[in-house]
Amino acid sequence: AYIAFVAPLAALGAFFSGSTTVSNLTFAGIHQGVAQNLNWRVAPVLALQCAAAASGNMICLANIIAAKTVGKSDISEGAFIRVTGPICALQLVIITLVSLGFLFQ
Repeated sequence: AYIAFVAPLAALGAFFSGSTTVSNLTFAGIHQGVAQNLNWRVAPVLALQCAAAASGNMICLANIIAAKTVGKSDISEGAFIRVTGPICALQLVIITLVSLGFLFQ
């Protein structure tokens, strides 16, 4: 069941930090250790971490504010997240399912 938590945790890290890199630095070691303890292949778990963190950038407030400023948009942050949030969630489900195909080969 742990694999179901990798993507949301990675996206949450990017949401809070505004950076895929910071999310990866924060959580990749944890995911690597768990994967090794469970005798899983490490590469698919870390690939899931990276992909999910990149998806989490679309709901990061710092990135939304920067995009709104550059695009001179008057859409509220909440309205923006209501549009991008479900897309992010769908991406997290898809990349988790894809990673399962590589995890147990």
